[in-house]
Order: sequence, then C-alpha cells, then structure tokens
Amino acid sequence: MIDNGDLQRIHDKWLLSSACLSQGAKLEVERLQLKSFWGLYAICGLACLLALFMYLIQILRQYHKHYSEEPESPDGRSIGSARSSLLKTFLSFADEKEETVKSRSKRRKMERLSYRSAEGSSSIDSNKGYASRRSEYASRRSEYASEVS
Repeated sequence: MIDNGDLQRIHDKWLLSSACLSQGAKLEVERLQLKSFWGLYAICGLACLLALFMYLIQILRQYHKHYSEEPESPDGRSIGSARSSLLKTFLSFADEKEETVKSRSKRRKMERLSYRSAEGSSSIDSNKGYASRRSEYASRRSEYASEVS
C-alpha cells in the first residue's frame, strides 16, 4: 500500500480537514445537551415523588393508628387552633419516630460489635459462654420486638 500511494490517498481523504471542507461538507459536532436527558430526569423525578408520597402515607397511617386510640377532648376550641394542635402532634410524632429509628440503629450497631468482640474472645470449647451469649442476644431481640410493637 505504501508503494503505490494508496496509504497517502487514504490519509488525505479521511484525516485532512481541508478535504472535508473542500467538498462543501458541513463540520458539525453533535453534543449531548441537558434537553437530551429530559426523559431520564422525568422518570427519576416521578420515582422520587412516588417514594415520598408512599412514605408520607405510611407515616400518616402510623400516626392515625397511634392517636386514634386516644379519646378526643371536645373543649370548644376553634377550628384553626384544633388544626394547629393536630399539626403539632403530628410533627412531634414524626420527630419521635426519627429519634427512635436513630437510637435503634445505634443500639443494633453496638450489639453487633459487642457480640463480635465477645465471640472473638471466647474459646471454641466454651459452649456455656456461647449459650449464654446466644440467650442474651435472644432476650435483647425480644425486648426490641416489644419496644417496636
């Protein structure tokens, strides 16, 4: 190919910009822009809104179940103050729920760490220690289950 000049002709045809411009071809680069991804953004936005809506429904159902057992006190308050107090109790319920979840995750982490450290320090032959740790772990799980429900 080098001997008969084919390589030089291919090089000139494909790699020289003057050849493209001399033929009247328009050099245009197609770049991806923000509007190219509108469908992706719409799907992600809808998924986030759906997840938020489902979470709010879940919290409202838990709030309703928790506070529907308490008797309402008809004390002649205005509708505005009743709504305000209802909103305050809902927000305090949501804050309580968040703190409970955080403390529960911290407790689980500490239990796992203590369980691992106790497991690593005991010998293989000590079945009594393993049984006592296992029963302690089971009692902690039952305490946790009673707290959650």
